[in-house]
Amino acid sequence: MEWPKHYTSEKVLVLMTYTELMNRKYRRDVPSQIKPVGILKPRVRNAVACFEVIWSTPEHYVFPEDRPTENQHEVRTVEEESLFRVAFPELVERYLHSKALFEENKTKRKTIIFTLNIYYYMLCSVQ
Repeated sequence: MEWPKHYTSEKVLVLMTYTELMNRKYRRDVPSQIKPVGILKPRVRNAVACFEVIWSTPEHYVFPEDRPTENQHEVRTVEEESLFRVAFPELVERYLHSKALFEENKTKRKTIIFTLNIYYYMLCSVQ
């Protein structure tokens, strides 16, 4: 029985990313086949904290035929947060910093909107 090429690529991708994380964790100097681009969002898999990670597309990776061509520059996997944090601490810090900035800006926007609503109601009640 033969696997379709895109299915094989998906299965090998998980092994490649895990190998990359373990090599980085144990500081093995091995040429890398794949590099993380960023963290998309946090996930929970089997009650374990994880990150959904965006990786650059490895060489010879085969996508399914129904996937649009413009979406073929990246691949995604779900990796354990603790292992990813050890392997790529700078990427995790950048993600957490941008997430904190987003939350801060979100709070500021709510405050501004709330203040504008108060002024609007004050203006309406005066008339």
